[in-house]
Amino acid sequence: MYNLFYWVSITFIIGGFFVTVYSSFLLESNFSWINLGYFISSLAVTLLGIISIKISKYIELNSSKKEYLNDLERLKKNADIIEVKLENCEILNNNYIVEKPSSNNYRIQTINKVFGSKNKTIRTKTSKNRVSYKTIYDGKNKLFYSQIITMDKDVFKIKLVMQEKTYLYIDKTNKNNYYFDLTFLN
Repeated sequence: MYNLFYWVSITFIIGGFFVTVYSSFLLESNFSWINLGYFISSLAVTLLGIISIKISKYIELNSSKKEYLNDLERLKKNADIIEVKLENCEILNNNYIVEKPSSNNYRIQTINKVFGSKNKTIRTKTSKNRVSYKTIYDGKNKLFYSQIITMDKDVFKIKLVMQEKTYLYIDKTNKNNYYFDLTFLN
């Protein structure tokens, strides 16, 4: 469904573009209300194609999110549940600085490079955290990692201390498939 919708949208954009060019040529040669109507309708068709591409991307994003949530619910229903005391967890942190150009315009970026402008980059500090939990599961020492959370390290620690405990869901059929529940951080 998504691919069909996407290609129909592309066809609308290309078709609308060609009709716009053709009708603008007709408008220049001899003005008539019919030619103006072709021009306006072709712009509308092009706009319809652009809007439908935006909608299709939104639909795809929502469908993948729904699929993820369905898989997560299935895992929670059919999993071994371990209560995790967050004081027994280790916090793993990675801080780094990201440099981005001050402008998205490639011409301005080139001019800034050539002439050595002082405002050519913006630096932002990024902090990525995760929790690791070591326990005995199925008679073996296992180490479980949470998903990566982008949050300041101190705020992350405070939220973990305030929560005290969470749950770890481990798939009974595939022990490498697990979910570390950190939804309280949102």
